[in-house]
Amino acid sequence: FVNDAYCRYFCAEQEDLIGKTVPQATEENRIEDITHNPPLPTKDNPLITYEKQVILNSGERRWQQWSDQAIFDERGEIVEFQSVGRDITELKAAAREKEYLLQEIHHRVKNNLQIMMSLLDLQSEHVDDPRSLEVFRDAERRILTMALVHEHLYQSESIAEVRAQDYVQDLVE
Repeated sequence: FVNDAYCRYFCAEQEDLIGKTVPQATEENRIEDITHNPPLPTKDNPLITYEKQVILNSGERRWQQWSDQAIFDERGEIVEFQSVGRDITELKAAAREKEYLLQEIHHRVKNNLQIMMSLLDLQSEHVDDPRSLEVFRDAERRILTMALVHEHLYQSESIAEVRAQDYVQDLVE
């Protein structure tokens, strides 16, 4: 089955690909796989999914995601592969951009919290009343607590969860 995605993958016209196997199309269109070889499917794990980067005959680098399903005979030997591939270059670029933006937001939040702490500290130097000074110190501690929560959220694997034990331990310290 030759569709538009298949043609884009090989940078070829549909009529040039009809009737060709993947190895034939790859050879004729000089697609170079520049990533490591994926693991082979096994009887226990017949379906594997992996990503690879290729260089097309035009020199362009593209990312692809593949799912390979192995078909085994009664002796447990691979007799056929069924593969589905798709170009994920734009998804990879979007993910990199999103990561960059998250890093930038983290940096700005961290800077803003530090500026707030510095402003409170500077202002508190002009306060003589002990009760008023304690209000400033309490505000500084609250901002420090927010900064600690923010840091834990940024460093955690999932922003949906933060290990309370680690957070409380850092807070107490």
